[in-house]
Amino acid sequence: MRIFLSSTAYDLADARDLCAEALRARGHEPVHHENALFPQYRFVHSHDRCLLAVKDCDALACVVDRRYGGTYAGALRAGRAPVTVPVRKGKILVLQPAEVSVTWMEVLEGRDLGLPVMTFARQKTLDENELRKRNAHLKSIRMVHVADKQYRLFDFLDWTTHQPRDNWIEKFSTITELRDRMIAWVDSLATGSSTPSRASRRGGKSHVVSLVVFVEGRTDAALVRGLANALDLPLRLDVVPIGGKARMLGNIEPLVERYATRYDALLFLADADTQDTAVAAAEMARFRQRVPVQSGVYACLAVPDADAWINATVGEQIGSSRGADVEKLLADNPLTPEQVKLATSRSTSLDYFVRTLVQIGTERAAERSQKDIQRMLIVQAKRAFASARGKTTGELIVTLSLDSELEIHAGIGLEEEGVGHVIMDDGEWKFILSEDDLDRATRKRK
Repeated sequence: MRIFLSSTAYDLADARDLCAEALRARGHEPVHHENALFPQYRFVHSHDRCLLAVKDCDALACVVDRRYGGTYAGALRAGRAPVTVPVRKGKILVLQPAEVSVTWMEVLEGRDLGLPVMTFARQKTLDENELRKRNAHLKSIRMVHVADKQYRLFDFLDWTTHQPRDNWIEKFSTITELRDRMIAWVDSLATGSSTPSRASRRGGKSHVVSLVVFVEGRTDAALVRGLANALDLPLRLDVVPIGGKARMLGNIEPLVERYATRYDALLFLADADTQDTAVAAAEMARFRQRVPVQSGVYACLAVPDADAWINATVGEQIGSSRGADVEKLLADNPLTPEQVKLATSRSTSLDYFVRTLVQIGTERAAERSQKDIQRMLIVQAKRAFASARGKTTGELIVTLSLDSELEIHAGIGLEEEGVGHVIMDDGEWKFILSEDDLDRATRKRK
């Protein structure tokens, strides 16, 4: 299993190293930012690199000690809803994305993806949180263990305990105790038959398509998020500002190579920078020539530019306003389906973009269904191998039951890729994998 280790950077390096070493010894793959294999993404803020790494993991372990950590300054989740924390006497604390720590945002990402999440907290930190609650009547209180001005860490702990699932906090006093408790939790995930796969954990949303949209800047990013929210499409949307049209056009191939394995669909949106229909058509033809012709990769042009789209949707002339101004405008005046419908009737290029979003959300859902089931089969095989490892000295073989027509087709699809074999045994369909098959499947999905 791939386990994301989420914690503040400066005070828990020794704990991460100890836990990572123990996880690797048990056949798991720890993912943390010090690891040389931590995924690299060009043109992406370091905080968003962490969120994208969470996306490719099977579980998330959050470790809390003395620090709240730096606050989120990325772009992928800048437009998410505020975080609410119940506080004393029925009051609610509301935190905007820029007030949420990077560690907290990683946990939110894991929960949004449906990953199993466990929070591990130092006993001294939990004790001081209780001390704070008992002395809430005081105007101020100075803690000994939790670092000064890091008291929002307590809000994170309180928020965790109010979640509808995975709201238990494991206590530890030493890093060796942390290691032992984390290993026990991961072992329960790896061997527990009741632990759902990444596909099934999404609670009926296993066919929601993941889409990343590459745009020129923050203004475009704010618009795309506003459109997606208004349309309420079955998409898990990330928006990445590249920093200009020239930079986007010069890096399309490496962006596709890097992101195609992480998302079901990629969409490039650039400005045409012209109102002339013939010139815009020629520009679109050149744009498409740069975008690789492959399934799941799309390209759109805003004619004449995204500012005109914003003007068409909210009825205000944005001009050269910065992205933050547009974000505030759309936050104060969220787009409605009626506004989007009216705007698409005024702009052919906006209409094409919206129809492309709808197409991605619907047509790729069926293809995603089979991919999800294949991932589920691979995760089940990983758990079975982890459970059997050490119990036999011979070659390990795993047999999984295929209980539905969808699972049978998914197994056949893997077999066609050279992974495993589908057989009929005593009237039941089964999928057989060796450790070599599992290695091939893992490499294909990296």
